[in-house]
Amino acid sequence: MTHSAFRVAALTSCIVFAAAFGGGVTATARHTELKKSSPKANDTLTVAPKELQFWFSQKIELPTSSVRLSGPGGAVVATGALHGQATADAPVVAAVTGAMAPGAYTIAWVAGSKDGHAVKGTIAFVLKAAH
Repeated sequence: MTHSAFRVAALTSCIVFAAAFGGGVTATARHTELKKSSPKANDTLTVAPKELQFWFSQKIELPTSSVRLSGPGGAVVATGALHGQATADAPVVAAVTGAMAPGAYTIAWVAGSKDGHAVKGTIAFVLKAAH
């Protein structure tokens, strides 16, 4: 077998193996992703949210997950503990217990998963004074 024929055969074997076994990645092995949130990224609100809601691609581990809401000047706004998500399609919720003044806000979230990998992200939104 020539060197190039060997390379083609080896590559073909890898492709067949990946197709047969899904590339070694199963649905449960994929990292959790944020599907949507309320407030949404870059929202402009005229009423302060009473709670923060997050929908993930799979059920998360609440004990290793967290949320932090920061407002104008980086001041932290108090939130309740994360709860909910009886199913993968249900939201994870944190009540907003602190006062919110008009300004720019950032939600920093961390979602723990069964595979031990935490994913994190931020969501920015603006609270405007009601007219």
